[in-house]
Amino acid sequence: MKAFLLWCLFFYLALILLVKLALQQHLIQIIDHLIQTIFIFYLVIFNKHTLINNHIMKRIITILMENNPKGLTLNLPKLLLLVVMVFGVQAINAQTQTYTTPGTYTFTVPAGVNSITVSAWGAGGAGGGVTGNGGLNARAGGGGEGGSFVRGTITVTPGTLYTIVVGNSGVGSTGNGTSGGASSFGGSGLFNAIGGDGGDAGLNGSRFGNGGAATNTGNVVSGTTTSNNYGGNGGNATTAGTASSGGGGGSAGANGGGGSGSATAGGTAGANGGVVGAAGRGTSNDGIGLVGGNPGAGGSGARNANSTTTYVGGNGGNGQVTVAWTCAGPNVSNFSTTASTVCSGNSSIITVTSTSIVSTGNYNVYYNLTGANVTSTPQLATLSFNTTTNVGTFSTIALANAGVTTITLLSVDCAVLSTGN
Repeated sequence: MKAFLLWCLFFYLALILLVKLALQQHLIQIIDHLIQTIFIFYLVIFNKHTLINNHIMKRIITILMENNPKGLTLNLPKLLLLVVMVFGVQAINAQTQTYTTPGTYTFTVPAGVNSITVSAWGAGGAGGGVTGNGGLNARAGGGGEGGSFVRGTITVTPGTLYTIVVGNSGVGSTGNGTSGGASSFGGSGLFNAIGGDGGDAGLNGSRFGNGGAATNTGNVVSGTTTSNNYGGNGGNATTAGTASSGGGGGSAGANGGGGSGSATAGGTAGANGGVVGAAGRGTSNDGIGLVGGNPGAGGSGARNANSTTTYVGGNGGNGQVTVAWTCAGPNVSNFSTTASTVCSGNSSIITVTSTSIVSTGNYNVYYNLTGANVTSTPQLATLSFNTTTNVGTFSTIALANAGVTTITLLSVDCAVLSTGN
């Protein structure tokens, strides 16, 4: 098909040239240009390397346009001649996938990734609720405990599947608050961050609930550069100011556990990733408990010192799982590339051949344009690659200007990850 199209173009150009030159009796130029053009088209058709073909096409246009006699005008198509260059850079890219909505997910290790760092927060416990008091016997609920935190770096194999669970927050009611759910990666035996305990309700018999305070056991962490911390206890409700509900415990972080809540105050956040617990309610401040922040802060207790209304405790914060990795993308210095020659206003299809890419999929590719079309910053495109044939393609932006454009391939990232939320 390429040979056919090139021959058609040759005859079109040659016919215009012969007719117009013949009319002006420039017979020597006819013979000279015809010999050069036939020779160049022979090279184009029997040479399969598009880079060389592009240079040859440029020479054809030059031959046909140079030294034209006065009054000779050739109405040629506005061709874009493309040259692809490879700038041998291996991209090193840090990437992160974060899961924040409670539920179950599957994480697939991307191509080119050999280790990952997993961070997980358990969900926060809910604060305790209160019943109505008929104007007597003020009561308040205890705060929920903050969720725990684990982190570690493990060795992985590209294509391996891991199950991720994001813990659901503890839920407040007019009774005791429920505990937050654990968050895990690869099952509870690989990485597991427990959720916080729920706070007790303020009821007729026990008017001031205790804060959630589970024993600090149950976390599981694997690999190297590990971190293992627990959330702060929920605050106990007290009689201060007639009644004060307990604040939620702070969630843990990579560099420390969460602080414990107190009457009306939430616990401090664990260093590097924790969240402050929800504040409790104090004097003349009846109402539901406040919701703990994400990830993993404890909810606060409800308060009722003045009415028959029942109030629910505040929900805890949701859990969270984050997966981070550094990808050394394939080295592009050994790539073979070709470009389609197009008319102005269209995109060019770039074909990439490589044995450095080991997995079929979509990859981020970065390139620059110089020459007739220029880009001031690297352009991002998606390279669709098939390892069965070791060939992939991507499209450039629309090229507005006719002339020779050089496309410089800068780098190729790891496979594009499409899972997560």
